[in-house]
Amino acid sequence: MSHFHVPLLRLGAAALLALLQAGAQAETVPFPDGFNITPSKRLERLHYAERTGELPNTVSRPTLEQVCRTQRELGGNARSPVFEAGYDQPARTRTHVYFSPDGLRRAAYTELTAYNCEAAEFKANGPCGCTYRPLVRHSVEISVWQAGRFQRWRADLEEGKGTLEEDSAAAQAKLAEPDDATLTRLFGPVVGKASAAGFACAQREQPAARTPWRTCLALPDPKLPKLLWGRVMSSSAGEPDSPVRQSSELTRLVLEADVDPAVFTPPTGITYRSRRASNKEFQL
Repeated sequence: MSHFHVPLLRLGAAALLALLQAGAQAETVPFPDGFNITPSKRLERLHYAERTGELPNTVSRPTLEQVCRTQRELGGNARSPVFEAGYDQPARTRTHVYFSPDGLRRAAYTELTAYNCEAAEFKANGPCGCTYRPLVRHSVEISVWQAGRFQRWRADLEEGKGTLEEDSAAAQAKLAEPDDATLTRLFGPVVGKASAAGFACAQREQPAARTPWRTCLALPDPKLPKLLWGRVMSSSAGEPDSPVRQSSELTRLVLEADVDPAVFTPPTGITYRSRRASNKEFQL
């Protein structure tokens, strides 16, 4: 018998069952599509979350058509813009978030589908000569606390540009476990309770904001790691039918995820501009 099997035979039945159940609970999570991550060919136990969101559509078909019509009436050679399906829909986001159990590494990969004109076409033909349609963009944000330093990379893959923010780890760690006064200052007082991805959260609202801004922060839960308590589970601004409404919601949370740690490697081929780090975000 192989010596690799001996330790298992020495385990009690209950311990062996617990071990097998723990292994079965872990889920292997692949890389998100469209980001061309180079694999390290190894796996690491991480937490994983998915978020979806909506943003205002910045293209107004009636306004563009009126502007181009006016230009033609004034003797200009403005063309008529072409609008493919989706001109009346909001922009949508889908974000894949990976974070280490010790809270020292976090990576967010966001796919944005927004209605617009290709930059090259806009530059060549102007707004009236464009074909407007849903376009997909990819952005990455990676935060790492290491050797007394905090670093955050932000990159727009289509643009090939990004920023590298740096600060002392201690300065950024001050926001790791905010107290109620800090949360109230940032998000407003608690006005109710809600849930996201099956976990309860405290609904807060900024009373002085011009547009009602609601944020739901994770409540203490023994099923949640402590580093997730107080994190943003969902947020929304504006009324449901408002054209300027924006929202974001946690839709999935995998606490035992086997992931290739290459997700924490900053994208290459990006021109990064250095700057001082802003405050760390509370969002999952």
